[in-house]
Amino acid sequence: MSQILVTQQLTVKDPSFLEKGIVIDPSDVQAVIEILRTFMKTGITIYDLTHSAKHKPGTIFTVNDHINRTGKNPLIGRQRALKVDFTDLTGLYARETGGVVTDCLGARFPGSSFEYPSTWLCNISIIARAMNFGEIAARLVNIHGD
Repeated sequence: MSQILVTQQLTVKDPSFLEKGIVIDPSDVQAVIEILRTFMKTGITIYDLTHSAKHKPGTIFTVNDHINRTGKNPLIGRQRALKVDFTDLTGLYARETGGVVTDCLGARFPGSSFEYPSTWLCNISIIARAMNFGEIAARLVNIHGD
C-alpha cells in the first residue's frame, strides 16, 4: 500500500487535500527525512500543485520525471546521515502513459511560465530515493485554469 504525502503548498491553495494524506513541508528537508523514516517499508505517492491555463482547475497529472530548478539539492550535507554518496535518479517515478515532466521551482513557483511547474516535489522524491524507497509516484493538482 502506498502512503500519500501532500505538500503543504498544495493544501494552502486547495484545503480539501488536508484530509487526503500526511501534509509535509518539502522545503524543510530534515522534517521530510523524519517523516519518511516512519514508513520506510511502503511506497509513496506525493501530491504537489501546478498551474496551467490549458487545463481545468482540479485536473490531476501523473509525474513521469522532474527537472530540479530549485537551486538546491536536499542531500547536500546529509550524505553521511543518509549513508549515501551518490543517488541515481534514473527511473525515479512510477511512469504512466500521459505522464508529464515537472519543473520543480521551490520558492520561485509563483508566476512561473513552465508548462507543469511544481514547488518542492523533487525534494521529497530525491530524499525518498536516497533512503531506498521502492516505488515513488507523484501527482500534480492544477490550481489554475481558464
